Amino acid sequence: MRKAPYPSCSEDKLNFGVDNINEKKIKLFNEVIKEIADTQGLILVDIYSVLGTQDVSDYDCIHPNIEGQKKLAKAWISALEEKVVNKD
Repeated sequence: MRKAPYPSCSEDKLNFGVDNINEKKIKLFNEVIKEIADTQGLILVDIYSVLGTQDVSDYDCIHPNIEGQKKLAKAWISALEEKVVNKD
């Protein structure tokens, strides 16, 4: 998301150290979340694979824009529908 071409994406408004976050760390973090979700029987929606640089808000470069929100909603609905179908 930080690679989106908006001025807000070059700022670290939360003082989070966004330069210290890379794709490898995000994937590792997501693997741990998936393991926990699997062991607890939770539904996991991998939004990292759903959203791209075109889906980030040009206001803060953190939250999804309208198109990103639509993609998230579709991903969540699909995950819930899959859980219901596989439960039966």
